[in-house]
Amino acid sequence: MEYRVFGKTGVKASIIGMGTYYDPGWIVLSRLGIRPNYERRLKALRVGMEGGINFIDTAEIYGSEPLVGEAIRGF
Repeated sequence: MEYRVFGKTGVKASIIGMGTYYDPGWIVLSRLGIRPNYERRLKALRVGMEGGINFIDTAEIYGSEPLVGEAIRGF
């Protein structure tokens, strides 16, 4: 994996990132505590991180923060 320094921080970010926007249905259902295909999405994030990705794009509206939190636990 290639990395680039993020601005003037000295932090190296992978040049490939992973997004956590899935679809409007996920957003609505996640607000209700229903997360379709949660395990599959969790595995995908972990496979990406095992491959060296350390840049995960998320936004509060996606409702994916708990998923990302679980995925990065232990890395």
